[in-house]
Amino acid sequence: IQHHGKPYPGEHAAILVPGTWERVQTLMAQGLAVTRGRARNKHLALLGGLLYCESCATRMVYTYAMKNGRKYPYYLCLNVQRKGWAACPTKSLPARAIEESVLGRIREGQPGIFEPAVWEQLDRARQVQAIQAIVERIGYDGTARQVSIRFRATAKPETQV
Repeated sequence: IQHHGKPYPGEHAAILVPGTWERVQTLMAQGLAVTRGRARNKHLALLGGLLYCESCATRMVYTYAMKNGRKYPYYLCLNVQRKGWAACPTKSLPARAIEESVLGRIREGQPGIFEPAVWEQLDRARQVQAIQAIVERIGYDGTARQVSIRFRATAKPETQV
């Protein structure tokens, strides 16, 4: 045991095998990084952290509007959120439209977990994990109305939708 930089003998035998403490601390630190990431994606946005506005090269963030008790989710250019509606030509896009477009493109080249029958059986957290496991970045060009998907190196090369 160390106290103020000076080592003192312990009062009992070690509980853990040498090295176990360090390995657990490393695993816990990795787990905290995942937990923190999920905390930022508290709404479990399917494309959270992956979607970027190509017009101004910033992230697009998930948000929603409420009207008559109904939730209308969409992704908003971060520049628009921070600087105002005139800051970017892309502005926003409905969450369902972009998510379905991305899923459709993935299904073309990645059968299996992304098939509708299997996909619908997954809870939202597992869906988010599945997307993030194979997609590195999604770009949306609002002026050309085009979506580009860059898959992780182990998945598939970049494609355009």
